[in-house]
Amino acid sequence: MKKNEHFIVRIEDMSEDGAGVGKTDGFIWFIKDTVIGDTVEASAMKMKKSYGYARLVKVLKPSPDRVDPRCPVARQCGGCQLQMMDYKAQLKFKERKVYNHLKRIGGLSGLSLPGDSEPGNAGQESGGLGSATTGIRMESIMGMEDPWRYRNKAQFPFGLSKDGRIIAGFYAGRTHDIVECEDCLLGVEEKKDKTLHPVNLPDPGRLIREFWEIVNDSKKISVNILSVQDVQEEIVDGCHIIVITVPRAQRYDRPVYMDGDPFMGSYRRNGEGDYRCVREDVEAMLRDAQIHTRDMALLKELEL
Repeated sequence: MKKNEHFIVRIEDMSEDGAGVGKTDGFIWFIKDTVIGDTVEASAMKMKKSYGYARLVKVLKPSPDRVDPRCPVARQCGGCQLQMMDYKAQLKFKERKVYNHLKRIGGLSGLSLPGDSEPGNAGQESGGLGSATTGIRMESIMGMEDPWRYRNKAQFPFGLSKDGRIIAGFYAGRTHDIVECEDCLLGVEEKKDKTLHPVNLPDPGRLIREFWEIVNDSKKISVNILSVQDVQEEIVDGCHIIVITVPRAQRYDRPVYMDGDPFMGSYRRNGEGDYRCVREDVEAMLRDAQIHTRDMALLKELEL
C-alpha cells in the first residue's frame, strides 16, 4: 500500500479518540469520521509497521447507526468526533469504553455489561480487584434527554480568513487553522439580540438540594461561603432556571478549594472567566488568612 492509494474497508471498531478501525489483510487502519458498520472507500495517509491512518473518501454502505451531523462544520472542526453516530450508539460506545478500562486497567475481570444475561465470575481466577467481589454488573450509562446546548463556556480563537476577513470559530483537529463557526450547537443558544436563550430545568428543586449537599460536604468544598439567598430558582421566558450568586470570600476563608487539595482545587475569577490558581497564588492566600490586623480585633468598653 502506498500513500494516497485508495482501498475499501469495513469499520469494525472505534478507537479511544473516536476514529473508526478497520482491517485489510490483518493491517489495521484508523479512519476519522467513520462509524462501526460502515463500508468505506479510504485513502492511505500515513503507515507504520502494523497500522496506518487513512482519510475517508466516500461512504459506500452506511452503518445503521450513521446519521447526518447537525453541525455544518462537524467534519472540519476538531470538537465533535462522534456527531455522525446516533446518540444511542454513542452511549453504547462510551459504556463499553468504560467497561474495557475497568476490566483491563482496573482488574475487574468479573465485570459484566448491563445487557449481559449472567454477571461474570472470572474475577475468582484473576487475583485482581475483581477477585474481591465477583459477578459485578455495571449500571446502565446515563444519557441526556437532549444532547445539545449543554455547555456554558467556550473559547473562540480569532483570526483572518484566506480572503482577509476577521473570523472566529474553533481549531480544526491537530492544527491551528480556524474553522469559522458563529453558533456551536453544544453551547448555550443566543437570541438575535445576543442575549442568552434560557434552557428549562425539569426539576430545579432536586438540583438545588443536590447542590447544597455538595457545597456543604467539606471533603468536596473546603468552606461554604453561600447563603440561601445566593441560590434561587427563577422563571425566565417560561423556563425554570437556577441563579447562583457567588460572593467574594472573606480573607480568612481563602482559598476556597475543591477535593481537599488547595494547590490543585483553587480557582479565581477575572474578566475572562475562571482560572486555576498557581502555587504562588495559593500560598499568598494561606499566608494572608493567618494575619490578624487591628480592624479584626474586638474593642471592649468603647464608647462613641
